[in-house]
Amino acid sequence: MVEANEDYIFKVIELPIAPEIPSEPKRLLIVILGAIMGFMIGVLGSLVFHYTRNPHEG
Repeated sequence: MVEANEDYIFKVIELPIAPEIPSEPKRLLIVILGAIMGFMIGVLGSLVFHYTRNPHEG
């Protein structure tokens, strides 16, 4: 039986269909949020670097 059919163990219950609405992540949202977060982290990092290297004199 193995020689007759390679898929003798599996039985197709229902044929696959393509989804109407894709379930992938929204790339535009990821890019926008990544840019905003990168900008915020960069500004925060530069402020921390500036104030640790040049402390205010009281």
